[in-house]
Amino acid sequence: MLLPDLLKLSTRMFKTRRMRTMLTILGLSVGIGAILFLVSLGYGLQKILIEKITNDEALLSLDVFPSKSEILKLDKTSIEKIKALPGVEAVTPVVTFSAQLNYGNLNGDATLNAVDSSYFRLSAMETAIGDFFTKDDKKSIVISKAVSRLFNIADDEVIGKELKLNIIIPREEDTGLIDLKDKGQYKIKGVIPEEGYSIVYIPLSEVSEFNVKEYQQLKVKAQDSSQIERLRGDIES
Repeated sequence: MLLPDLLKLSTRMFKTRRMRTMLTILGLSVGIGAILFLVSLGYGLQKILIEKITNDEALLSLDVFPSKSEILKLDKTSIEKIKALPGVEAVTPVVTFSAQLNYGNLNGDATLNAVDSSYFRLSAMETAIGDFFTKDDKKSIVISKAVSRLFNIADDEVIGKELKLNIIIPREEDTGLIDLKDKGQYKIKGVIPEEGYSIVYIPLSEVSEFNVKEYQQLKVKAQDSSQIERLRGDIES
């Protein structure tokens, strides 16, 4: 059938069965529009995810722990050596203590991590309530939800409340004795969603008086993702 005949047939069908033709055109338009929308949505989500992954500092970070054999200790010398490795952008140490918390007439035990403010970003941590402390914050504390539950503090009242903090310091002599260091009142800045363990975070500068010799963990940030595997090998060796 020639093209002029096809055009005549099409126009004749449009005139005789106008409603069916309109519904057909409408159905095709909706189908094409839906396909274009889903394709655009897919590309948009892909772009967002790729940008998030590319910019997520946590994916550029390595966790370094001390060797079980005690051959490698995470001390200031180790930190300086790791900082000197090619491809390292930053090194953030973590020092851990046992602590006692007091709120009103209630007392409780917790694990205390003293960290730089960059630790939260490199760990991809998020708060359930409030914010993390910054490098300029003093006497600020971030707690887990388990701590607020322990002291029965409501979520809408927890920010700004003060906890009295005592840090447990083992004596250097192998006597099993400890010292209890009263650090005073700390204002709650944020709450992380952890409900299984009583954990608190304070600025690393708050424990500088204890002359910390070893750290329990390091966060090592690479300059870019291509450096990760090489850095891991360099640190392990």
